Formats: sequence, C-alpha cells, structure tokens
Amino acid sequence: MEDQITFIIFSMDSPEETNECAKALKSKNVIVFYTSSNQDLERLKSIAPELRIIPAPGFGYPEPLRPWAESFVSTQYIFIIDTDERMSDSLSSFIFSETLNENIYKIFRVESSRESGTWQTRLYKKGSIEWRGLVHEQPRKRSIKLPKNLMILHNDKSLKHSRTYNRLNAFMPQSTIEVIIRSFGVGFILAGPKAILQLPETIKNVSKQKHLSTKEDKEIRRKIKRYGLVKYLDLDNPETINSIISKYGAVYHGTDLLVELMRNKHSGQGIRVSEK
Repeated sequence: MEDQITFIIFSMDSPEETNECAKALKSKNVIVFYTSSNQDLERLKSIAPELRIIPAPGFGYPEPLRPWAESFVSTQYIFIIDTDERMSDSLSSFIFSETLNENIYKIFRVESSRESGTWQTRLYKKGSIEWRGLVHEQPRKRSIKLPKNLMILHNDKSLKHSRTYNRLNAFMPQSTIEVIIRSFGVGFILAGPKAILQLPETIKNVSKQKHLSTKEDKEIRRKIKRYGLVKYLDLDNPETINSIISKYGAVYHGTDLLVELMRNKHSGQGIRVSEK
C-alpha cells in the first residue's frame, strides 16, 4: 500500500531525469537527495515544485548517505530507486496493493544492455539494516526475494521500445519469467568488489596516491573494517551531514571528500566521530 512506503532517489546534475523518475513512481511519498555541481538544483525545483528535495553532499556514490536519508522518512518501508530505473508494471501493482510484512526484500534488477540482472536490496523496513557505507552494499541479513516478474528495469529509455521490455514487463507466471530470463543467460552476480573494505579505488589505494602514509592507511582500514565507514565518520548522525554540507556544500566532490574526512578524523581534526 502506498502509505507504507517512501521512495528515495539519490541524484546529481540531472533535473529532467530526476523529475521523470519521480513522476513514473506515481506516489506522493518521494524524497530526492540531490547533489549539484552547477545551478540545476533550482531547475529541478522549478520543474518539480511538488517534489521534496533535500540537498546532499557528493561522495561519489550514495551508499554512505543511506542512514542519513532514513532520518527524513516517516513511513514504515523505504524503496531506493535510481533516476535511470523504472519499476515494472507488476512490481508497481504489488507495491501499491499488497501489505508488506518482511523486513528486507530483494528485487531482481534487469540490465537492458546485457538483458541480464542481479538481485538487489531495494525495499526494506526503516531501521532494519545497519548500513556500513560500502559500494553496491548488499546486507547479509535474511531477506525475501520477490518473484522475478516484480522487477526493476534499468535504462528504461532503451528498454521501453524493445520486445524484451514488453515481454519482461508483462504480467506473467513466475515460471514463464524464469524461462525467459534463463534464455538470456542471467547470472546471479553480487554487485561490487570483494575487497576488504569494498570502497572505491581512490579510498582503497589512498597510500599509493600519497593521500595517507602507509601507517595511517592501515590504521584507518582497521577502524573502518571494525566500525564500518558510516560509523567511523558518524554519517548516520544528521548533525554530521549538516556540518559537511555547511563546510563543503551540497556539491560533487567524489570520493576525495571521503578521503579528506578520514584524514581529518585520523588526525583528530574536523568533524567529530563517535566510536561506540
């Protein structure tokens, strides 16, 4: 049912695409966390005045911001969707008609370019996941996989005119969907690297880039492995994010900003972090 779910969109420098995605959801419960490197935030506000838009710092990827984003949600469940994604008709019908009972749901995300896909955690009960801030993070908790016809379609613009889209988006029995997807050679591949921190290269190799000394690098890695990036930098605290926005702006900095925050934390400068 609609009143039980808030849709979250993380977006940057794409006002038209963001508006199109929000409109396609056909929901009154949509929050856009927007990063802008120019003046297009005002453009988004002008073309979508009804949207709830929250300025967000640009870390290069959205996962570290998920706990903070949850603080703006008042519904029981959260659905995360990207601007270049659309819900299939069957998933949309399920979302707006069924009562959810599980904590975490995995949804099959179909890639238009390869006609393949992966299972991803996109629908979950608020507070049920302790996000660590990893790239393409998939929580290792009990979850329910929705039938594959209840899917997310990636790159809808290229899909919507194809026979593939029409077949996959149609309401079909699960057995039929599985036969179609198997014919496309779908593999169940976990997104993201399996490195110890699963962070972007600019963070994993900070010592090589001379951002940090080898000793500092090892110490930071040890603490992030123990606490997670979110806890280490206190990114689940709204006051921390507000301080980051106040100092750096709601503009794109990429993972270099995370590196700087880690350096400041390690040296005892900048934003304070609780290590519980």
